[in-house]
Amino acid sequence: MKKATLCFVGAFLVALLSLPGPAGAGEPAGTTVNGDVNCSGQLDLADAIFSLNYLFLGGEEPCPFAEPAGGGPEVAALEAELAGCNEALASREAELAERDDEIAALRAELTQAQVDLSGALRDLISTQRALLTAEARILELEAAEGPCGEQVDELTASLEVCRGDLDARGVELEESRQETETARLETEAAREETEAALADRDSLVGQLDECRNPRIDFTTVALSVEKDPGVSVLTGKLDLLRRISPTAPDAVLAQQEMATFQLGTVSEEPGGGERALVYDTLSRALCSIALCSGEDCDEEGRVKLHYTGDGLAEELAEVDIFEPFPALNERVPAVKIRISRGPGQQRDDWTLAFEPRSRSIVAFRALDGYRPVRDKTWPDDDNFGRGNGLLMSVVISGAEIRSQLGLNSPPSVTRIVDLGNGQVLLFFDGNVLADVHLLELETFLAEVNPDLADVVDRPVWQLAGNFLLFGADDSPYLSAADVREVVQSDEVDLDGFQPFVNPADGSALVYESVSGQFLQVSTLGFEEAELAGRSEGQGEAVIEIDSESLSEITGLTDGTPEFSTSVARGNGTEIMLVEGRSNTVIAYDFSGRADGPNVTRLFGSEAITGPRLDPAIGCAPQEPEEPEEPEDPEEPGEPGVEGDGMGQGELVEMEDPVLELSLGDTLGGRLVYDRGRGELVSLNYATGQVVLVARSADLAAVTGGETVDLISIRNAADGGDDFQAVRAWDTVSSSLIELDLESIEAELCQ
Repeated sequence: MKKATLCFVGAFLVALLSLPGPAGAGEPAGTTVNGDVNCSGQLDLADAIFSLNYLFLGGEEPCPFAEPAGGGPEVAALEAELAGCNEALASREAELAERDDEIAALRAELTQAQVDLSGALRDLISTQRALLTAEARILELEAAEGPCGEQVDELTASLEVCRGDLDARGVELEESRQETETARLETEAAREETEAALADRDSLVGQLDECRNPRIDFTTVALSVEKDPGVSVLTGKLDLLRRISPTAPDAVLAQQEMATFQLGTVSEEPGGGERALVYDTLSRALCSIALCSGEDCDEEGRVKLHYTGDGLAEELAEVDIFEPFPALNERVPAVKIRISRGPGQQRDDWTLAFEPRSRSIVAFRALDGYRPVRDKTWPDDDNFGRGNGLLMSVVISGAEIRSQLGLNSPPSVTRIVDLGNGQVLLFFDGNVLADVHLLELETFLAEVNPDLADVVDRPVWQLAGNFLLFGADDSPYLSAADVREVVQSDEVDLDGFQPFVNPADGSALVYESVSGQFLQVSTLGFEEAELAGRSEGQGEAVIEIDSESLSEITGLTDGTPEFSTSVARGNGTEIMLVEGRSNTVIAYDFSGRADGPNVTRLFGSEAITGPRLDPAIGCAPQEPEEPEEPEDPEEPGEPGVEGDGMGQGELVEMEDPVLELSLGDTLGGRLVYDRGRGELVSLNYATGQVVLVARSADLAAVTGGETVDLISIRNAADGGDDFQAVRAWDTVSSSLIELDLESIEAELCQ
């Protein structure tokens, strides 16, 4: 035990003293204590916090090492002592082998003694039988009396001889018993010593492995083991097609293709749950799926068909838009807004979308009892594909956009941004219209037939919009010339990024991709407009995140960064941005607490593009290696770069990542579907690692497709601190899937 303890202490001291030694001449003052990275003159918890801040949060660099790693006579002495401990360990293992041989010999002797004892017992029993026979014969002779006295004496003598032999055998038996007991005690003692020696060896091996291969325990997410496989399909392709083509047999529907995407969500009335709007670009049908779970779900009404292609065309025709093949556009994200019917009246939730063929803005809202389908199995129902609880309203047609803005033809809308208070910004194709215009929305009552089986029109609240133009020259909300002046560029492009609206002040974060800068666009008040020489209500742009800051944080040295969308961080003050060229995930603080833009890198390119940490693999113990000749020291790599020993998980494919971030944090991390590699991963904030949750092949085995492509990833009902249900739309199988996730403890190999 003492040798084992010395070995462990030696291994620990070698690891500790391999840190830099005292400072040499010419180095910064204060670096006199080995491991004192913050120059405080002492070793404490602040040094560890300082190091973690530098490694993961971009903090200040540590103080220069007092002495190069691996040097110094103390380390050499301790390494020699460790080598001696290893020799002592080998000697102890040899002694254990010899003791095992001794134990085997003692066991053989014990077995032989037991055999001898059994033979002695057999002889004793035979002698006792002979003695009893002789005693019986004596009794017979004494009873007969007469001339048999001599025989009696002879038998008596023989009896005495037998008794003597019996006593001698008893003594031998007792000696054999004592020898057997002694051998048993020696065997037991040797066994206990062997077990203690093996325990000491295992403890020392574990301590040495911990020194060579340290681990960090952390919490991450994984598919629930209790609900194996942790993935289920709530609604599949057949469920949708049965509503779209109710008379077709399942065998025919199973062969039919679909190309779907989730348009957005609508809230059921009155006070109902949310439904996901799903549009199929092939059949041009708009359906909805109830986002419910458990006993609260009406399985019969989970999937609804609202509009067929013909139904959408008829709604457009009601306002003199004659487009025979209307469609909905995935490239222009739909926006959910809330509009009041008037002072003191209720507010309605609408989903705004772009119809690209007529280039119109349309809106949808749930309206209970609107054109109900009475027989879902019969497509000749009067209301089939004409609403079924979903009202469509044309906000502004392409012709009206052309007319109000004075254009020759309707421009194509690229982005819709809700500023609140019934105002939305419209961004257009920069090749046609680079200006940004403000659309003001209002609700109104219109006579509509809410049930096509009846001929009675009734007033229904609809939604309409008109552009606000400013000044005598009908200026836009924000002109391209204003943006060019701000970014100092002859060309500008604002339509590639979905702007983010700051909930605190209503300003919009817009990305200008030519100069590679983020702009803050805000609405001018009266005094601000006078100072700027503009009209009240117009927009003003200022640079919020300049190109130098973005280049520094992404590491790009040529070209401009590429951003397409943003998602909320979940803390109420930050959003997450994904830069596509460098595969960097950035956090932007929009709270205004800091002077200037507060931009930090959450996950760098090395983490996103490198190997993913697979919790199922863990950290395998490292066997001791033969000592090698020391090589010339290499320059230390950047923290977290592949090859530094941190989080080396299993990586199946090395395709460039294409990231789809979930809409919120899940169990302390952010779920991301990487369609480039076909993996569902979790960005772990605590360690800066990308942790594998599920592979595409595992999810496809449940959905029935060849692969999966997940979008609209969001948390379902809150499951607590350790469990969370997550839902996502798979565009490959046209399925709404649910993933049951749980928190697990995993190891990060250092």
